This record gives sequence, C-alpha cells and structure tokens, in this order.
Amino acid sequence: AAVEVWRADVAAALGRLAAAGRAFDLILLDPPYGTGALQATLDALAAGPLLRPGGRVVAEGHWRETPRTPPGWRLVRAARYGETGLWFFTQADDAEEGRA
Repeated sequence: AAVEVWRADVAAALGRLAAAGRAFDLILLDPPYGTGALQATLDALAAGPLLRPGGRVVAEGHWRETPRTPPGWRLVRAARYGETGLWFFTQADDAEEGRA
C-alpha cells in the first residue's frame, strides 16, 4: 500500500487531487481546531470524487465542534478523547449495504 502525506492548503490540495483523477480508500482529516475547516473539508470531500466506494473518512477536531454529516454520507462512529473528537464516516449506501 502506498502512503502520501501532503502539507498544503486543503482547498488547493483537494482540487489538485480531483483534477489528477485520484481517489482514496481512507482519508484522515486533522485541521486546526476552531477554524471551521473541518466542516468545510468534509463538505468538499462529499461533493467530489476523492472517496472511493467503500472508503472511509476519519475526521479529528475539538469535541465541541461536532460536524454535520455531509449529504450522502453516514456517521459510523464518534468518540471523544479528552478535548478531541473523532468521527468516522462512510458513504450512506456503503453503510446501508452492511459494509460500514
């Protein structure tokens, strides 16, 4: 399995990845707390082609910044560790078919 770690503006990185036709099985998000970037990034991912069918998104943020589940996605699990929240998402049809 190949792993890539990018340090870039998220909007620019998502655009470059989509333009290159890239898609992923697992996407990890850990934006700076309190910036609104978590929800904006989840919404951008849900609107684009970057998450493969059956893929997962794991998002981290302050537990008080609980994100809305993007349209077409399903929240599979949520956990809190101190001040940190973790949210595990999949596409809604994947969860409904028992692949979550």
